[in-house]
Formats: sequence, C-alpha cells, structure tokens
Amino acid sequence: MRQLGHGLLVMTQKSQSLLSLSFIFLFSIAWGALTLGPRPLDIFDTSWLWYDLAQVYMAWSQYTSDPAASWLVSARLSYPLSMNFALFDPFPILLLALGKFSNLVPDKTQYFGVYFICSLCLQGLFGYLLLKQNILFSLKDRAYREPVCAMGALFFVLCPFGFYRFQQHFVLSSQWIIVMSIWASLGTRDKSLRTWLICNCLVILFVSGAHPYLTLMVLISQFSILIFFSNDEGALDKGIRMAALSSVCAIGLYVFGFLSAAGVRVFGYGYFSMNALAPFDSNGLGRLLPIDIPDPTGGQSWEGFNYLGVGTLLLCVSLLKVWRTYLKSADVPVRAGLVIVGFSYLLALSATITLGSLVIKLPVPGRFIDILSIFRATGRLFWVGGYWLIFLSIVLLIRWVGLKRGCFFLVPLLLLQLIDVYGVSAYVRHQISTTNRYGLDFEKMPIDFSDIDSILVVPPWQCGVEKTPGGSRNFEFLGVFAADKKIVTNSSYAARTPPEQLTALCDAEKILNSLSRDTLYILSSEVFEQNDVSDLSCAYNKDHRFYACRVQAKP
Repeated sequence: MRQLGHGLLVMTQKSQSLLSLSFIFLFSIAWGALTLGPRPLDIFDTSWLWYDLAQVYMAWSQYTSDPAASWLVSARLSYPLSMNFALFDPFPILLLALGKFSNLVPDKTQYFGVYFICSLCLQGLFGYLLLKQNILFSLKDRAYREPVCAMGALFFVLCPFGFYRFQQHFVLSSQWIIVMSIWASLGTRDKSLRTWLICNCLVILFVSGAHPYLTLMVLISQFSILIFFSNDEGALDKGIRMAALSSVCAIGLYVFGFLSAAGVRVFGYGYFSMNALAPFDSNGLGRLLPIDIPDPTGGQSWEGFNYLGVGTLLLCVSLLKVWRTYLKSADVPVRAGLVIVGFSYLLALSATITLGSLVIKLPVPGRFIDILSIFRATGRLFWVGGYWLIFLSIVLLIRWVGLKRGCFFLVPLLLLQLIDVYGVSAYVRHQISTTNRYGLDFEKMPIDFSDIDSILVVPPWQCGVEKTPGGSRNFEFLGVFAADKKIVTNSSYAARTPPEQLTALCDAEKILNSLSRDTLYILSSEVFEQNDVSDLSCAYNKDHRFYACRVQAKP
C-alpha cells in the first residue's frame, strides 16, 4: 500500500507539472502571437524585416546557399575577401546546427516570428524550473507549489525588455539563455566537481556561440554565484571552476568567430547606456506607469530600455523587506543576487552616468574606457540583473508570507503586470505591422540584370553610410536582391568590420580598374563623376540617387 501511495503521489506530481508547463507554454504562445501580430508568423512574408533583422535574414540566406562556406567563413557578404559570419549576429551555433537543413525549407522564407515565440516558451520553462528548484515548501502547503511556480514563470515571460527586442534583434531576444544559465548554475551547486564542470561549461560554450553580450551577462552571474553563494569549496576549487569557465568562454568566442573583430572600436559607449531610472521608464508605453524619462544621450530609449513593469516592481517589495534576513542564508542566493543586480546596473550606466536629464561624466582613464567600450551598448547589461530581481523577489515573497498566501499575492501582481506591459506589447506589434524593409523594383530600371554573379557597391555600406549609394539602408534592398539571386556582394551591415576588410572594400579605384562582365556595379554620384566609367553602361535611379552599371558589350 505504501508503494502504491508513493506511486500515485509521483503520478500526481508529474500530472501537476505537465499541467503547469502546458499553461506556461499556451500563455507564452498567445502572448508572443499577440505581441508580434500576423506578419512575422507568415513565413513567406519577409517585407517586415528591416535593418538588423534584414541583415540576419541575408546572412542566413547567403551562408546556407554558399557551397564554398567553410565553418562560419564565407565571402558572400564581403566579396572578394572572406569574413566570419558571426559578425552579422546570425546566432552562429544555431546557424551551424540548422544551416544544413536549409534545403528542406522553401526559399525566401523567414522563421523569426516562430523563433521569438519559442524564446518566450523557453523563458517561461526555465523560469518555472528555476523557481521550482529554489522554492521550499511544507507538506501542508504542497498544493500551492505548482500554481506559485507557474505564475512566477509568467513574470519571466512578461518581462518587457525581453519582448521589446522582437522589433529588431534575433539573437538578443534569446534571453531565455540568461534564465537557463541561472537555473543550471544553482541546480549544480551541490553536485560533484565533474558534474558541475560539464553542465556549466556546456552552458558557457552554448552562449559563446550565441552572442558576446549574453556571454558576458552569463559570466557575471556564474562568477558571482561561485564567489558569493558557494558551498565549502576552498579557494583552489573555486579557482579551478572559474578558470574552466573562462577558458571555455575564450575558446567558444574564438571558435565561433566573435574574436575576429575583438580589437575593432566603434562609436557608442556612454551613448547606448542605461538611465539610472530605466527600471521605472516605460518610454510612456506602460498602461499603469506611463513614465517617459528624457533621453539625454539619444540612444537610451532603445538600448537602455530596461523597464520591469508595475507587477514586477511591486514584487520587489518583498526583496526590500526581507533581504537582510536571508543575506547569509545557505539556501537562498540573496547576497550573490544583489551583487549581480548591483554590478550589472553599474555596468549598464557606463562611465557617463545619467539620472533623468542630468549627465555626470566620470573621470575614467582613456585606456580603461577603451576596454569598457568593447561592449559599447552597455544598456543591455542590466538584463541579467532584471531576471535576478524577478527570481529573488518571488523566492523571498514565499519565504516572507508562505506558499499559500504567496499564491494569492501573485495573482493580483501578475494581473497588474499583464495590464501594464500590454502597452509595450501593443507598441511592438504596431512597429512590426507598420515597418517595411527598404525595397527597390530593379525590373523597372533600364538595365539588364540577367546573368550576373555579383553586386559590387562603390563605396559599400561599411565605408561610410553618408557616402554609400542608396543611403544608409542600401544593404536592405541590395542585400535581399543579392540573397534572392544567390550571388555575392561587398556591401553589408556587420556589428564589427575588421580593418583588413575596410582596406580592401573601400578601394574604389581598385574595384573600377578590374571590371567584370558578370558584375552589377552600384555607384554613388560622387564615384560616377570622379572616375572614368566609359567602359560601363549605366542607368540612374532618381529615388535612391545611384547609378546601376554593367560593362558595355563589345560591338
């Protein structure tokens, strides 16, 4: 009878877990579809892909159609030199894993909408597992554990700065990786060194194949847990673990190609930062807290968007109330969590601190600024702190009031969060529904586009958006045209462009001195007027102000 009772209890627990996960997945799918609207869910609609998303679409299309691609290196977007495709932010590890199956799907299709919804589902899944792993309960309150973990998981799904990224960023919308890393790190804390190393090193390897910003955030979380919330491991043991994570991180970033442009410095540090009031700033989009704090740099309303939502902000009251009680607890990572929140907050502010419209520039040495500016969009770095706030607030709420009362506290807070962040969701949906990729009907131009194997833009986008023909978004209409025809081009938008690429790509004279009959040349008015183009037959596009040229056929 005892064994039968135990078996029924296990079955009941599994049924409850399946019910909770089903609820989380259904909610995530519905919320994702509501936020995206119909366009992204139509895999044959690529017209809404603009700027970053357009470039990622082109990167996937060009890489998967290149039979000569080696690992992540191809010349499809940087002709004639090869370039690592990781610099186009295509989620390299995913590109390598799924790129081989590209021949199984129709051409000219996109799956960003599907992926965004999957990201929300994974965010909810790992939020649920994280809470279930760390919320303690008594036998009399056991019935409330599943509802608490399920509702708590929805706070991760409804985190505004997560789905706000759907507008442009493919990889950076994968914030489920941050939540997964917290779950993996805390879940292996009591395991053997071998188990810990395998699990956490795999997490670091995976995130290093996704994006450097996500990698840094995961490392901040992992290291803080090791230092401030570890068992009785000695300094040697902690050193081994930290060295292992650092080594795997370096290897991953090198193998997946991100280090190929590590030394390139670009504009943005202190500009794409976070305002000190960002967790309360919804850009005026919150339905219950429509605060719109002035953007003193011009780059904070996008990269520095770190609004938490009314429900989450009220949830943080539990953290403010009882954090001292559990600061040195052996089973609640309060100290490590607060370090992560504080450190990520300070990094996100940058050396140019802004409080509302007040700007304070810290006297930081130039060499130190050079190191910090590797991660120029510092406003993103608060994400890991934001998810730790959600996690700690829910865990401490349950410690404070218990599972039963905690369950009833979460219901109104979740409702307030849903109502408030619906405004952000509606804004994202509106942006996606009204934004279109720059297009160009090449068929209407009086020039032969048949039998071309390359498009060379002079000068290409990388050499200066103010000089490139067709304007700062020429890589959208030219890149998609090249991708659809499966031909190479020299003009593209990369997160970083190595110096050797710029040297070769920006040499207009060299390009025009080695003309090819199979190439379409896109020339700016300045290049057309200042160079001998007598061997070219050109047509002028008045709308985008460029010349489309081909080598004249011999009589």
